[in-house]
Amino acid sequence: MCVAVASASRDIARHRSVRFAALPAFTLVELLVVVSVVAMLITILMPSLGHARAQAKAVQCRGNLRQIVVGFHAYTMDNEDRAPRAAGHELGGRSGRMDVDDADWAPAVMFGGGLPARQRPLNAYVANQHDVFRCPGDRGEPIFWISHPDYPESLRCWELYGSSYFYASGHNRATGVMMPMGMAKLVGLEFCYGLYADRPLPNGESALVSGFRFSARKVVIGDLPIHRTMPTIAAHQNAHWHRRKGAHVWANAAFLDGHAEMIRVFPFDTTERPEWEGVTTMPNAGNPYY
Repeated sequence: MCVAVASASRDIARHRSVRFAALPAFTLVELLVVVSVVAMLITILMPSLGHARAQAKAVQCRGNLRQIVVGFHAYTMDNEDRAPRAAGHELGGRSGRMDVDDADWAPAVMFGGGLPARQRPLNAYVANQHDVFRCPGDRGEPIFWISHPDYPESLRCWELYGSSYFYASGHNRATGVMMPMGMAKLVGLEFCYGLYADRPLPNGESALVSGFRFSARKVVIGDLPIHRTMPTIAAHQNAHWHRRKGAHVWANAAFLDGHAEMIRVFPFDTTERPEWEGVTTMPNAGNPYY
């Protein structure tokens, strides 16, 4: 019995060795060809993968903005139809790196960024989910021609201001509200539309949101570059968070009717449309982002 088992084992081992010995081996040239093909496929696929990642970030950003507008309308329902009064960087989110008492750096002086989370009016209306104010495509502040050693260019807007998004309130920390600049305001000295055309609001008073007749075209909040309207700023690489297609700034924005979309804000090459040096505030058929 033992002899038979041993003989059978030798036969099996012999057959295995013959079978494996019969397998063809790869030559060095064949291996190099395979490696070259794999490398070529990776090279071809990488741009597609990068584009897919960028698209995913843009989609997540629009989801954030839609959620913010839902909170915005909940706020207005509790406050007699009036928009939140907040500086551009401080509608919601966490406390940023900016010092609220810093009088040296223009973006903070005008639009804030250091306000504590508990004092930002919309946080309570988004269940204090501060990350909803963080854009995954945030590339930082394009106004770095105004340099400051405490706020290096490597910082994202989320880190600087506690929010990646800019609220179209028009409220300016330094002066209350300046003359019309950028998009039509939700807080302000507002004489650009409907109810307030002949009766400007007192400086700093919130507008009635029902006064905007074109809610599908009224920007409430968007990626921070949406408000950086000077051509020299808009040309900066940090103004292009999701795409750079042609001589325009593209940004995600949420509108008063609740939808969010990627919009072509304005050209930073003003030789194309000189009248669009900044986003116009006048609500008319030629202004899609009133």
